[in-house]
Amino acid sequence: MSVISTIISLSLFVFSNLSGIRTERRVELGILLPLDSEYEGISFGNTAAAAEIAIEKAKNDSLLLDFEFEYLFREGKCAAEIAAGATIELLHKFKVDALIGPICSAAAMIAGPIAAYYNIPNILWGPAPHFDEYIANDLPVSASVVASMVSLSNAIVALMNAYEWGDFAFVYTTSLRSSVCENFRAALEVAVELSVETLVDFEDEFMRRIKPLMHDCQQCFFNYTQPSLYARYLHDAIYLYALILNQSLANDENGIRDGLNVIKYVRSASFIGLTGEVKLSANGVRIPTYSVSGFNIRGERATFATITVAETSCFYFGKLILQKSTQVFTPKYTDESTSIWAIRGGVRPLSMPICGFTGSQCYDEFFASNFTLVGLQAIHNSFIGSHGRLTSNCCLVDSRWQVKIADYGLATLRAADQRSRDDLLWTAPELLRQRDAVMGTPEGDVYSFAIICSEVVTRKAAWQTCEVKNAEEIIHLVVKQSSSPFRPRLLTSIELNPALVLFNIKSKNQISFILNAS
Repeated sequence: MSVISTIISLSLFVFSNLSGIRTERRVELGILLPLDSEYEGISFGNTAAAAEIAIEKAKNDSLLLDFEFEYLFREGKCAAEIAAGATIELLHKFKVDALIGPICSAAAMIAGPIAAYYNIPNILWGPAPHFDEYIANDLPVSASVVASMVSLSNAIVALMNAYEWGDFAFVYTTSLRSSVCENFRAALEVAVELSVETLVDFEDEFMRRIKPLMHDCQQCFFNYTQPSLYARYLHDAIYLYALILNQSLANDENGIRDGLNVIKYVRSASFIGLTGEVKLSANGVRIPTYSVSGFNIRGERATFATITVAETSCFYFGKLILQKSTQVFTPKYTDESTSIWAIRGGVRPLSMPICGFTGSQCYDEFFASNFTLVGLQAIHNSFIGSHGRLTSNCCLVDSRWQVKIADYGLATLRAADQRSRDDLLWTAPELLRQRDAVMGTPEGDVYSFAIICSEVVTRKAAWQTCEVKNAEEIIHLVVKQSSSPFRPRLLTSIELNPALVLFNIKSKNQISFILNAS
């Protein structure tokens, strides 16, 4: 028997059957998914058992107690011709009461119209489809428990607008089997796994139930230790069908195979599934609620905000003519500095780093400091010995954007000059204590250079990050000897570019060289 023609029938009898009474009412579900291979991480072996778990949950919730369910699995690769053949076989030959799948948009656009022709409800559950308008206008008996890519895009836009971000990176690959892509997807799936709360230990229950099923499908592909992420969507798709069928039969007990009548109840359907709250729009597409999660200051996982994508649809004679999405960003905090950004020192990430994403936009400032070091090295190795009066005002930029050190030499002639208190803010404390120190020292120049570096990092004038603003008082505190010397304060909230960190490491090496050379 070929894999494509394999039929796997699984029956769940109502609980009242334990007393020996058996109902004759039956619901047959046709499920399309890959049997002998894997597509987008989905195959029979890592998803099929979710169907049985879903029906058991429906029974526990008192849905369709007078029915038994039978599942017929068909090959459902993401290929139009396979989807068309399998759909016709399930609907025409086996006369299933509902079609679950296919798992991708291309196949669903073929299977959906066929289901509409037979007036059989069709519930989609595979990777996020991108055909909201198509479902509304051309797939009247179809609905999807997976949010569309449009809603995901709108949620991302809402997130970026909320935090005033304007730049993003789009990661893609031209190879469907790229190892980098696979690793990246695995990491994302782990993040999703952590964000999905389940009421039961779904994975253990799934693995317990899938093993007996594999005996009925010897040719089915199976090499898994846990269910696919999309097994939860299959679970919710079948539970959704049970829910709306139960509502439909309450008004028409013979309307099992009336797809238009059954599918209309998705508009009022709402339940907590394995993928979160499941609620569908008027056109049968899931209305998602996204959460913004991260780690709080205690290292615990927390949800800081939710994003609800509300869709307003306008129909004219059954046709969708206008659809508008509204994104509502709802923070769960009052102060973002003490909540979502607490582990970042209370500072929101910038849309673009201060020096750009590559660090190139701070080129002049970094190299200005670098050229200052080179200039100091030349002075220290010359007969002059030291600068003695180095400040940021001495670092001049010429027309070629090169930094020149000025105001050095002639120390004896300038000995009588009275320097202002503001000019002394760059002077080393040991030189401030020696009121007659005219020549300066290489070590004093290094201190002055460090003050200049603090200006580069903070983008403020020297000592502006300190609470003390008066030059006279600052000099007094610098000269005063204590176990904790008074120095410029570097704000922890400042975004530091990696290039600056690398530059500081190089600077330390050059400073060491200058001191040794002098």
